[in-house]
Amino acid sequence: SLGGWCGPRMALGINPIGSLPFDNVRSTFKGILDCIENDFNNYFPTEIKENYFNNYLGKYIGFYHHDLKDNKVIESFKRKIERFKHLLQTSNEIIFLRTIIDENYENELILYQQFSKIMSDKYPNLKYILCFIIHDQIFTGHILTLNSNIIVCSIEHIDIHNLTDDSLI
Repeated sequence: SLGGWCGPRMALGINPIGSLPFDNVRSTFKGILDCIENDFNNYFPTEIKENYFNNYLGKYIGFYHHDLKDNKVIESFKRKIERFKHLLQTSNEIIFLRTIIDENYENELILYQQFSKIMSDKYPNLKYILCFIIHDQIFTGHILTLNSNIIVCSIEHIDIHNLTDDSLI
């Protein structure tokens, strides 16, 4: 998961390789690029200070479910970061899922070439697919292909409060 919000992590369920740094946080795609390119130097807020809603907000990452004043939480995120970097360095193929959070989805999509360049510069042997997901749309399906590695899909809005077994068939 390249996050966006908690949705990709929830949709994927329990990951057999363990949790990753963009699970259960809110992240900009620009922040994802920065983390991969700059070894996660801007991942944590420069000052660990809660905002009005008891959240911790950094330059690119929002921590809405975690107490960053707890050293165990920080250490857990550091392990997730190392796991992610190890996967990029040792995997032959990866599928990335990214839920777009920007209200204007094009603001994230225009960064796809920068993502491709960072990946080819840092991990030239890694074969990957990045699937951008635009949620709460009128249909679920493939929208477009940006290049041989990057696709854009949509997922329709599902009202989980009115979900029944019959609606899943």
